[in-house]
Amino acid sequence: MATLEAEAFLYGNWKNFTELEENMSLPELEVIIKAGRERQDEINKFNAALKGIRLGDDEEDEPLTAQEKVEEMKRKMEAKARGLSDEQFEFTELGLDLE
Repeated sequence: MATLEAEAFLYGNWKNFTELEENMSLPELEVIIKAGRERQDEINKFNAALKGIRLGDDEEDEPLTAQEKVEEMKRKMEAKARGLSDEQFEFTELGLDLE
């Protein structure tokens, strides 16, 4: 409980922990912590995007299906057979040249 209060204290405008304890119920405390964590995640994603890094894309977090794994393996094998990197192969499949 003390850890939750310490984290919530960072997100709120309380004078001290006693004030926090007197004015917050557990459900309210949980909501504040959840919102604070989500806000920090968004800030981290934004800062990473500024540096060209992708964090936590929902589509990339989901595991591939068996069919998708087979298709990915086929693409990699085809690229290797042609002497291309995966990236070069993808571009040639789209009709683009990669320099």
